[in-house]
Amino acid sequence: MAIEADEYVGKANVQYDDWTGTAAADSSDMAGLTESLKKIGFDTDRWSVIGIEIYQADLNKDGLYIIALDRTAMQRAGHKTLDEYSSANGGELPVTNFLVHGVPTVDLIASSFKRFAVNLVARHVPRDTPLHIVSRDDINYSGL
Repeated sequence: MAIEADEYVGKANVQYDDWTGTAAADSSDMAGLTESLKKIGFDTDRWSVIGIEIYQADLNKDGLYIIALDRTAMQRAGHKTLDEYSSANGGELPVTNFLVHGVPTVDLIASSFKRFAVNLVARHVPRDTPLHIVSRDDINYSGL
């Protein structure tokens, strides 16, 4: 059941922001994400996915959110492009933030994107200081 909200999608943040950074992803097409969402009952005919939010505070809880635009509302308002719709809404796009239940975040990422990258840097590193990688090595995981 949807509830009304009044917030904005912005830069990622958590309680203390001890680590901050950027993320990027490639998809050769959106078919992977669309098919994954269809399998979990998301109405891809009505909703256009325009963002993804990953927020994991507890590994035993869901933390994947789909940010989607209601195409039917946009069409009912007579707009054909996101620019038109945004202009008619004071420069904003009205979206719905869907919490995805029961799908491991890594599974949706793996089935949706060709490449996915997240870079985080510790808070104590001076802002905008380049990190120059001068060597590479491996760490073998054998369980914690």
